[in-house]
Amino acid sequence: MRNRYLALSWITLALLTGGAVFAQTAEEIITKHIAARGGAENWAKVQSMKMTGTYSSFSTPHPFTLWRKRPDLYRFDHNL
Repeated sequence: MRNRYLALSWITLALLTGGAVFAQTAEEIITKHIAARGGAENWAKVQSMKMTGTYSSFSTPHPFTLWRKRPDLYRFDHNL
């Protein structure tokens, strides 16, 4: 019985203190994400981009292509 309480105490302690060790602010997470994607400076240099994929409409997948060009132009092509 004593071992059960001891094990439960250790598990509770680990759960309560484990989150504090790895806590990050939202700003830190966003900064790391931007750095992992090449940095804000490099993203500012991007003038155009093409994205392709599929989306589901009524459980049917449909392909799409999205072109974006700075400052605020875009084109979305899809077939139904």
